[in-house]
Amino acid sequence: MKLNINAIPTLNLDAANGGTKPTAVSTATDDCLLVDQEDVHVQEKLQMKLEIDELQGENKRLSEEVQQLRTTTKTFDKMLTTSQLNKLSSDGDRATWNTEDSAYKACLQTVGLRALQLYKTTAGTLDFVLNLLSYSVGLEDEPKICVLSFDKMRVDSEHKPKSRKGTVPPPENYVQVAMVQGLKTPWKQPIYFDYNISMTAEILNELIRKIYTAGYTVVAVVCDVGPTNYKLWSALRISPEKSWFPHPVDADLNVFVFADVPHLLSDLRFHFLNCGFMWGEKLIGARAIKETLKHFSHSNNPSFWKVQREDLTLSGPERRNAELAKKLLCHTTAVAIKRCLCLKLHVSNGAETAEFVEMVDSWFQLFNSKVPTSSCVLCSVLQQMSAWMTTRIKPGTKAERWPFQEGILISNSSLDVLRVYLADKYGMEDVVTSRLSQDHLEDFFCAMRADSIGDHPTPKEFESRLRKYILDNTSIRILRPCLPELRVVPAHLHNVKSETLGIKQETVKTMYI
Repeated sequence: MKLNINAIPTLNLDAANGGTKPTAVSTATDDCLLVDQEDVHVQEKLQMKLEIDELQGENKRLSEEVQQLRTTTKTFDKMLTTSQLNKLSSDGDRATWNTEDSAYKACLQTVGLRALQLYKTTAGTLDFVLNLLSYSVGLEDEPKICVLSFDKMRVDSEHKPKSRKGTVPPPENYVQVAMVQGLKTPWKQPIYFDYNISMTAEILNELIRKIYTAGYTVVAVVCDVGPTNYKLWSALRISPEKSWFPHPVDADLNVFVFADVPHLLSDLRFHFLNCGFMWGEKLIGARAIKETLKHFSHSNNPSFWKVQREDLTLSGPERRNAELAKKLLCHTTAVAIKRCLCLKLHVSNGAETAEFVEMVDSWFQLFNSKVPTSSCVLCSVLQQMSAWMTTRIKPGTKAERWPFQEGILISNSSLDVLRVYLADKYGMEDVVTSRLSQDHLEDFFCAMRADSIGDHPTPKEFESRLRKYILDNTSIRILRPCLPELRVVPAHLHNVKSETLGIKQETVKTMYI
């Protein structure tokens, strides 16, 4: 067997270090070291890249959370308080709710599946309603001026057990309700109710005082011209010459008195059909209406007149129906009478009756306007109506006035002065006169009757319906500025816990449209 000398490595003696080192082995070791260093650099680069990717992912996640937080804040800043927004963005931290948070919680809860059972509606001033109003939304840049109206509604008395003294409490026959409504912005809310009681100057001043404490200023009160309210006007020393009384808190402020115009119009219709009015030296009344209706019934042309013969023969409460009064004393009636006169058809005092109806229609449209009216038209209509009301319009020898005449004169005087008062105090050049009526209160009574005229609720039913009405109206008022922005539920709100914001999860989701 021969040895391959070339295959045997040559040993190099290193005298300096006294050792031997194979030349071929040394070369292989250097190559291995170079490979190891390259692997280390590659691994370091990979590690750094992974760390960069992780940091970029974390940055992206944080950016998305910040964007979600901004979206949430922008969406809910008009309906949630600062504490609730902080709770929504916190990591399970405990929160202490104050009065404002509780008020907003009650409003938002009514949008959910069930209303809260926190607030009790008992007779008297509804202080929790004033508390809700004090945390209103969207009125920070506008003067919080409002109108206070009050009226009665019949309720069915319910059986009451005897008291400890052996006496039975008297039954409730009617309920007195006071409601506040915005004059510049459309909102309304009942703030007072009580049974078998009439409005007095003491109760009225106390309500105005509490409303002022809540941050609102009452500039007008509205009621009908019933006997009890007429007595209230006397206590406040209200007259056509002085149709206002000083604010009970600030003597520099005034509160103007208005009679409900739809009630006044129904009184006009009642007396117009019952006994007629004196227009100068002539008597105008139902005779001209009946003759005009007869002419139209014999005509071949289709009648555009709204009045029916049955409308003139109604009795009882329907005879004072405000809708029938609007239908009779309107521009269409005046046009129908004038058409008969143009056709040479006999109508008793037709020209005077048409002029009267035109005047009443212009006056009613002025007080029922939903848009601002020019001052020239306003002054002209008020002067014409007041001039006729100051004359003797009642047939007979006595020169006494009907109560509705005083109501018209007081309302005309109040509107004329209120327009200037609002311009000086609050910079309001225009007044929406439809908010100086009790229409919103009549709508409230319809809601309490469950949309049925013959349904007179018991006191318990009234209080239950009142409570739901209050919370629903407050929720709509708070959520209305935000409705255009609420379209889709953000994904991060689907898992909101029930204790978050103090409201239910269903409530958060049903706030969206």
